[in-house]
Amino acid sequence: MGRNLRDIIFQFNILSGLHRYYISRAANSLGIYRGQPQIMDYLIKNGESTQRELADYLHVSPASVAVSVKRMAKAGLLEKSANENDLRFNKIKITPKGVEIEKACRAEFDKI
Repeated sequence: MGRNLRDIIFQFNILSGLHRYYISRAANSLGIYRGQPQIMDYLIKNGESTQRELADYLHVSPASVAVSVKRMAKAGLLEKSANENDLRFNKIKITPKGVEIEKACRAEFDKI
């Protein structure tokens, strides 16, 4: 029994690695990185957000989100604007271009 379980776990790890590879390849073909579709998906579902809210949702550090947000804003996928009530916080929202890319990415992911 132990041998069969080991084989199943090994095969599952191979499948998981292949899935990660094909997801990364699909995202890269659209000009984005593997972690960015989750950010766009969250913003589509929740509207404007702060970097902290995104970091909490993704279970990563705010600094990690800042790098992705900066990169995505430079690509025209997101817009950052200062919060009117507290200038320490930036509001982040997805652009129409970002919505298009997220939909294309979702279609590619569904194929995988």
